[in-house]
Amino acid sequence: MSEESEMAEAPSCWKRIGNIFARIVLYGLLLFVLLIVFGAFTWPVELAFHFIAGSFFHGWKNLPPFFSQWRSALLPLACLAIAVMLAHRFILWWIKTKDIRISWRWGHTAAATLLLLLGSAAAIAMSGITHQAAWLSSSSWLENNRKTRLTAAVSNARQIMLVLLEYETTYKKFPDTLEEAMKAMDCPTLMLWVETGPDRVREPFIILKPGHPSTGLVEPVIVSPVVQPYDRVVVGYSDCSARTMPLKAWLRLKEEIQAAHE
Repeated sequence: MSEESEMAEAPSCWKRIGNIFARIVLYGLLLFVLLIVFGAFTWPVELAFHFIAGSFFHGWKNLPPFFSQWRSALLPLACLAIAVMLAHRFILWWIKTKDIRISWRWGHTAAATLLLLLGSAAAIAMSGITHQAAWLSSSSWLENNRKTRLTAAVSNARQIMLVLLEYETTYKKFPDTLEEAMKAMDCPTLMLWVETGPDRVREPFIILKPGHPSTGLVEPVIVSPVVQPYDRVVVGYSDCSARTMPLKAWLRLKEEIQAAHE
């Protein structure tokens, strides 16, 4: 059979693939409607929604940069086209050598290449999913997020101290309130709040020397509310560092600082 006849019959292969894809989409939409009507098994609906919405936003975010750099994709696409042509020639030669009575067309080669690419992508995705699942299963975050609260409080304390340092450099004193510094430096006030427990109650940091100038020493400037269940606080220092310490240790340190100032 000539190559012209093979190329003429290739669209029929793609037509069958398109019909299969259309049926999958149709059956998926039908299942989606049935699940909504009967109100059962809502998690498949949520999974399908997140998958479709996530795919849309992923494409919206990544396709424009790809199209702006389309020239960089010419070489890989050219290599792929050459590989497909060589693979098709090799398969035809192999079939002829083995005297196999199979009518191999360009559509078959294209479909096999597409399946190979999809399989490779699926293997990469499964590798990432397995890696993340193994990491989550061995992480304490899966059991609870108590340490996350402390980590977030330490991070917020460091950012607040950077803002306070800039404020003190500009106005030669610390602000009367942390909200005043955030407003003056045009920073979000969300970092001022800390989740204190599993009930997700949020309380703000406290500035220890409102309206006072810096002494030039490394000393506590802000302190967080007590984070449960560790019964610890996060203290921000004038060198923009942040440390966690038990509540009892902080109370002792506070008494020592007050006694030194007196």
